[in-house]
Amino acid sequence: MAYTLMFYNLENLYDTIDDPKTDDDAFTPVGDRRWTRDKYLKKLENLSEIFSAVASAHNGFPVVAGVSEVENLKVLQDLVSQKRMSGAHYKCLHFESNDARGVEVGMLYRPDKFTLMGCEPVKLVLRSGREYIGRDILSAWGTIDGEMFAFYICHFLSRRAGVAASE
Repeated sequence: MAYTLMFYNLENLYDTIDDPKTDDDAFTPVGDRRWTRDKYLKKLENLSEIFSAVASAHNGFPVVAGVSEVENLKVLQDLVSQKRMSGAHYKCLHFESNDARGVEVGMLYRPDKFTLMGCEPVKLVLRSGREYIGRDILSAWGTIDGEMFAFYICHFLSRRAGVAASE
């Protein structure tokens, strides 16, 4: 049997609430992006349209979808509660990491197809022995039709500041 798996960068899926522990100020109504509830709801609608299109093209929603650039578990729950995605009955996985902007990875899975057996964040340790300051890897494992699968969802920092800064 064939199953669809997917990875998608949700490109800064932030709510509108300032989290004092992260640098998410741009994604508030008074921030640089003037991130309002209407903009947030429109983004959720647009993203749900993507998942719906994938479902139409592949005879059903992906069994597992790794996602990147999410702020928290609530934004994932808001996404999967969109009308276009209701048929998937997705469950959401997310762990808080130490990313300065509070942008992380997550996983959506269909519990009717994927039986989650466990999950945990994977913290990276650099060759120097210092813990990587940034996004953790989301690790999840379970079965699809009795076959064991492990998923590792990661989204490392970009080289926006240049190669030397990202090394």
